[in-house]
Amino acid sequence: MVYAPEGISLYRDIIEGYQGSIIVVDRNATLVFVNRGACELSGRSEEELLGWSAYDLVRIKVFSRSTLTETLETGKSVTRYLMINGDTNRGILATSVPICDEAGKLRYVIAYSQGEAFAKEHYAKLELEKHQMLQMLSSLLIETKNYHFICESPETKKLFQLAEVISGVSATVLITGESGTGKEVLARHIHKKSDRAGSIFLPVNCAAIPAELMESELFGYEKGAFTGANRTGKPGLLELADQGTLFLDEIGELPLPLQSKLLRALELGEVRRIGGNTTNYVDVRIIAATNRNLMSLVQQGKFREDLYYRLNVIPLHIPPLRERAEDIAALIDFFVLKYNTKHHLQTSLSDETKRRLLDYAWPGNVRELKNVLQRLVITDGAMGGLPGGSQQEPGLQAGQSLRAQEPDSSLLSVSYREYMEGAERAYLERVLQLCHGDVSQMSERLGLHVSGIYRKLDKYGLEPKRCKYKIPHKA
Repeated sequence: MVYAPEGISLYRDIIEGYQGSIIVVDRNATLVFVNRGACELSGRSEEELLGWSAYDLVRIKVFSRSTLTETLETGKSVTRYLMINGDTNRGILATSVPICDEAGKLRYVIAYSQGEAFAKEHYAKLELEKHQMLQMLSSLLIETKNYHFICESPETKKLFQLAEVISGVSATVLITGESGTGKEVLARHIHKKSDRAGSIFLPVNCAAIPAELMESELFGYEKGAFTGANRTGKPGLLELADQGTLFLDEIGELPLPLQSKLLRALELGEVRRIGGNTTNYVDVRIIAATNRNLMSLVQQGKFREDLYYRLNVIPLHIPPLRERAEDIAALIDFFVLKYNTKHHLQTSLSDETKRRLLDYAWPGNVRELKNVLQRLVITDGAMGGLPGGSQQEPGLQAGQSLRAQEPDSSLLSVSYREYMEGAERAYLERVLQLCHGDVSQMSERLGLHVSGIYRKLDKYGLEPKRCKYKIPHKA
């Protein structure tokens, strides 16, 4: 079937006549089409908007958040209520839809919005329905994800045997271990084996939520509780996790003033929203996790002793990967198979490559091993993807393992996070150079989403040379 040119013109007239806004971005988050409604809503011309990144729209507060970027990152349709130009009294109901090619690869994302009057009328109903569906949807979504904890070493086998036993009770659990060892995977395993498996497993990273917002996130708030509050109020995470499991990761970062309120919720099951006069009762199992020494924080006055003992009813410790040689070998086989299947490849690792992987100390634990193996599979086992290869990991000389190195006293002058961030920045800067500033090529080479790379480049002040999107510097 052939369409006449006037048919194309008709379609454009229909789009331009649409009362709401329509925005289209490509897979790199670049705006490639905007209709008249989008221009009027943003207060900017078509010429100004085209070529921008969807991330710009949030960064300069055209919208409070972006359904476009959510769909780019998840590949799923998303509907959200968005504030316009930072005005809490103005909002739209926006939906983003992914458009894929015949091979199923994302090509474009289309976002369209209803008018402001429609949004105000339907927002309260939408929020209510969202909260009612959250428990059911979350438990269903968890079942579609694969969480693997390889148990080959005696230490991890014993750990999971204990996890099987404690899954049958509702006592609180405190999981300790270095970053990247798999604390959330273990927590999910306990939940899945418990009688709460049919309800929600709700993970929360305490370090990722600003201290001033933590109380409202955990306990919720009533309408009008504070400036900018949702007009219908909002249930907290403790309420949303009722009958299920709430996983509090990095619990050591929980603000001290909030710890007493959490303790009361654990002891009595009482939850009172900010600005509320009534007490709600919840039945939630708490599994907490940390990579810090909580008893040391107690001694420093940074963590409540009574909360520590309340959380530490059942302590579980995950040893670092360097102490689990049998698990490293099994994880290598597992991830090579996983990424060969994911990327439709048939990469196999040489004995020398496997030896070097086994000798490396893996300071980033399973998370680091996973990323290195994905890189090796994609690059067909090239030595440059190895720790200690031609593109060396910081502080690791070719042909050596961390275990064989002499301790470097200078490492004591920086924190673990500072060291790893420095390593990540150096790595991204080198890859950016090798890819001549092409972010799409970086995405393919590293197996990371374009949006994720943009965020990391923005974080470290790195700027791609050959792309339409220029990362603005933060004020």
